Amino acid sequence: MSVLSREALEASPLADLHQIAAGFGIDGYRRLRKADLIDRMIESQGGDPSEGKSAETESTSPPRERRPRSREQREPRESRESREPRDRSDSSRDRSESRRRDDRGPKQTEPSEPVEGTLSVHGSGSGFLKPKGGGAEVYVSAAQIRRLELSDGDTIGGPVRAPRRSERHPSLVRIETINGASADDVAPVAPTRSAKPAPISLPTEHIALGGDATLAEIDKVAPIGKGSRVVFHGGPHSGKSTALRALAATLRASDGVEVFTVLSGVRQEEEGEWAPVEPLAVETLDSSPDSRARAVERALDKAKRSTSRGGAAVVLVDSVDDLPGAAVRKALASAGMKPKGGSLTVVVVASSPIGGETTVVAFDQAKAAAAKFPSVDINRSSTIRPDLLLDGRGLKGYQKAHADALKKR
Repeated sequence: MSVLSREALEASPLADLHQIAAGFGIDGYRRLRKADLIDRMIESQGGDPSEGKSAETESTSPPRERRPRSREQREPRESRESREPRDRSDSSRDRSESRRRDDRGPKQTEPSEPVEGTLSVHGSGSGFLKPKGGGAEVYVSAAQIRRLELSDGDTIGGPVRAPRRSERHPSLVRIETINGASADDVAPVAPTRSAKPAPISLPTEHIALGGDATLAEIDKVAPIGKGSRVVFHGGPHSGKSTALRALAATLRASDGVEVFTVLSGVRQEEEGEWAPVEPLAVETLDSSPDSRARAVERALDKAKRSTSRGGAAVVLVDSVDDLPGAAVRKALASAGMKPKGGSLTVVVVASSPIGGETTVVAFDQAKAAAAKFPSVDINRSSTIRPDLLLDGRGLKGYQKAHADALKKR
């Protein structure tokens, strides 16, 4: 006779039977139905499993295939939803149900007042907005960043909603401003299909420089046009950085031109001299080449958004000597005339010509050391097809300046 009677076992809940079966060392007890488990437990105590069975239990009908039942099948739905803590096996199902409830249910929170801040883009493509004045970071989806071609460091703004049950951060509902301008005005224009691509041509619109003696000399012997690829090159202390700073100030004072200046590897002592032109990014001598390359790429991205709407943008970089070669070529290749009449001009400072430029301006180190300014080396400075940029009088002045410089060699 078994120690535990059939009646006592049948009156016990299944969870208690599992504990008892574990103590008896019964294999696979969790996969057995309650009646079969009781038979096995009685057998393990040396009893007769048929003793005390009801007629219904001893039915001769063939047994159904035994399949393990999940917790959802063993417990009613109400019990499952109220059980805490939840089983790990149910976690993914609960999360998906929660997301479905959030998606199809009415929104519990309305967008708040617009928030503006700096965008930080992560490797996954999504990012976070750091609000001006502090506060919780706001999630920005990868789709928003990709659609508007946003980049790390952009200043964006828009309404924010509170996080839902499955979210940790508030989210940006939509982007209304980008770098102080309306998103509708600066958003990239979707390309349209045409039978033939638009032909690419050399710059034809002259950017008039003046005032500063060095810029006047450059305007005469190596004119710059909208869409030009320009390199200021020369030895140390030859005056190329000073010329670029003067160019930045002149262009910022011009109407209809957006200027994006990047200082790459600048001396800390020179930051104050560049402050009046408000550089977009300042990478000092201790910065890495990758950090400098990212700063240049951010400036190019901002400029491209301006040109996609027909604007004229100029990117100035001092200097590109320590940038990866691919980053330098990409920067120069970005220049040119754009659809909708926009133009992107790129002017960089380097120790030597790079290749692919449309305008090269050389600076003489010896002249600068002797304080003979402007220190432009006319013989090594030139522009491809100056006749496309200059009128008859200007072209004659260009040719005469080069001819006179050649005689003095």
